[in-house]
Amino acid sequence: MLRYRYTCIVGTIYALLVYLLYSSFKSIKATRFFFADSIPGSIAQKIENAVVLNGWPNEKELVKFRARTWLKYRPQIIFTKVFAQDHFGFSPALIGHSPYTLIEDGEGFYTYYKNSSYFAHTFDAKGIRSGIKQDIKLGPVYGKFIGRNKYCINRLVTSPSDLQSDLLVGKQYELINLKMLWEASTPEKKQLIFDIFGLSKLELEKLSNYKIIVLTQPFVELNDITEEELMAIYKNAIKSYDERNVIIKPHPSEDVSRYKKYFPNAYLMPSHIPMQLAIFAGLKVEIAITIFSTAVSLLPNDTHIVWLGGQCHPKLERYGMNQCPYLSK
Repeated sequence: MLRYRYTCIVGTIYALLVYLLYSSFKSIKATRFFFADSIPGSIAQKIENAVVLNGWPNEKELVKFRARTWLKYRPQIIFTKVFAQDHFGFSPALIGHSPYTLIEDGEGFYTYYKNSSYFAHTFDAKGIRSGIKQDIKLGPVYGKFIGRNKYCINRLVTSPSDLQSDLLVGKQYELINLKMLWEASTPEKKQLIFDIFGLSKLELEKLSNYKIIVLTQPFVELNDITEEELMAIYKNAIKSYDERNVIIKPHPSEDVSRYKKYFPNAYLMPSHIPMQLAIFAGLKVEIAITIFSTAVSLLPNDTHIVWLGGQCHPKLERYGMNQCPYLSK
């Protein structure tokens, strides 16, 4: 009898949270996890069925990686139901020819991916590869990322506004609500998720002492803006507040050291704790500041949202997102 019934291939904390919320406790225990090395070791080591691999091997390494994967891991995957982020370099070799459900890279991803310098380069249609030789070397999904291939049979979507995206129109998708999935989770499953991400009662007590939170986004890592420019935006956003009352919640993909440098008096919330999970656990603040992080949609209705929008800097204007869609929630 096979040990695993499911396979989860992810490289971000958010995607891992989506999978855990979507799956039952029993299904999680029957899952073989493959993590890119962008998943913090503190999280990976808490999941007994997890393997951590180089998320971005170069093309030459990918050929060897695919061969090793086929021998070592494919026997564990081939008869399982696969959930994956397919755009990581290591994903196609693991997915192979298996039908899979795509896990989004973030809330609103199917809409904003075209406006990001990083994703526009990575997913340029001109870069889509094809041919039998290419498929054998790198896998049939390689170069046909974000579900643009015949093996992607479903897509998990959390933002209704994404449904008009060219990536979803005419495609199979499943619109899910993370908060409802959390509320429907068993106490056993909730505790498992708390343990995996290291969200303790002590951390929640610390967070309860602050009134303001800044939800950051990885625009520097996405090559959209410089560190100095991004820090100037956040500095200006909190200049009317006492920094000692501020929580900085870095995006998991960011270099958190910049926030220690620029905001020495603010409380730096651990980046590996998903903001969504903290909100589900009862985090409340009076004011939430963000450029356009959709995580603010989950905050209590009486939270004052300061939505900076793409208009806050010329380099971010192409994203739009100038009006907060959650102010009337």
